[in-house]
Amino acid sequence: MTRSTSTASKIAARNVVGIARASGRLLTVGTLAVILAGCAGDSDDKSDSTDTKPVSQVSVSDPRLVITGHDDQKRGLVVSDQRIAPNPNLTADGWQSAMLWGADGPGHFPDDGTGSVTSPPMPAPGGVRLAELVVYPTGQGPAGASDNSPDAITKSDPNSPIHHTPSADLVVVLEGEVELQLDSGNVVLKQGDYLVQNGTAHAWHNRTDSPARLGVVVLGAAHDGY
Repeated sequence: MTRSTSTASKIAARNVVGIARASGRLLTVGTLAVILAGCAGDSDDKSDSTDTKPVSQVSVSDPRLVITGHDDQKRGLVVSDQRIAPNPNLTADGWQSAMLWGADGPGHFPDDGTGSVTSPPMPAPGGVRLAELVVYPTGQGPAGASDNSPDAITKSDPNSPIHHTPSADLVVVLEGEVELQLDSGNVVLKQGDYLVQNGTAHAWHNRTDSPARLGVVVLGAAHDGY
């Protein structure tokens, strides 16, 4: 048992004894031994999982998407409820995207809710896409990530993470923290923050130890380039 583990076990033992005395319950030697063994095991397990499991190997759960529509009597119902895997062709510079839903024009309701269009991932002007973006900590990335930039983004320098898209992106940080790099400087976005990205050249960074999740509504637009 290491010194840190021994110290933690002693503290745990004192706490348990105090609770037992306050409640008037009898704490046997055998019960105390079990508690101390559990504390030592927990300490060892946490140390191993933190030190040996890189972020790129940690499983990030696929987003769940629920879609509604109408039956032939125009009654609302759920027509789809599933997990959506990331698109392997939408991975670059430490981020990965899952295309969830899309449309290439105005909706006309009631409909059956099955007309989603997610290809191509970047909609033409008037089109819309719903996506989840996962930004991994700096120096990490999803397993099996490609070094090739997706066709959906445009880069002036292929060796730079700076890119732009012909779209207005409505972004909300669902989990974690990200840093948005712009020409004029950087801005930090935390859980619950919103962003309207108006076709600007930008890059995503994650200076934390955990992946960040962003919900993104992509509105297709004209862009004259840089």
